[in-house]
Amino acid sequence: MTKRVLSIVIGTEYTKVCEVSYNRNNIKKGIKVLSQYLFPYS
Repeated sequence: MTKRVLSIVIGTEYTKVCEVSYNRNNIKKGIKVLSQYLFPYS
């Protein structure tokens, strides 16, 4: 079963939002990045 995860990283220079999917039963397929967004601080 494939699961989707939303990851949000808040740093000192930027904020990164990443949507990834992974298959818990099949580690060989690994993690796939579906989309990512980078928001720099101004």
